[in-house]
Amino acid sequence: MEKRSDFRQRTRCFLKIDNKTGVLNDISKTGLNIATPVIPKKRRVKVELDLGEKKIVFSALIMWVRRKITYGDKNIIGLAVLNSSKDFKEFYESIN
Repeated sequence: MEKRSDFRQRTRCFLKIDNKTGVLNDISKTGLNIATPVIPKKRRVKVELDLGEKKIVFSALIMWVRRKITYGDKNIIGLAVLNSSKDFKEFYESIN
């Protein structure tokens, strides 16, 4: 079994993945776990974290998708962050 190199911090906030609504479940320095009703068509996606007064925009790569039919079309998606900005790193450090 593969061990994670980064600690995952559970947190909740709204986000947009290719302009579709989603919810952030947890975050690490290099990846995200999100829930969304729509699976994006492309593997490389644009993610916009909505932190109220601030929005953080970056690109990510879809690594895996888990469909949860019993929860009403909720899909859990694992993302690898491709180009984390200073704002993304500050957000991760602030919740850690």
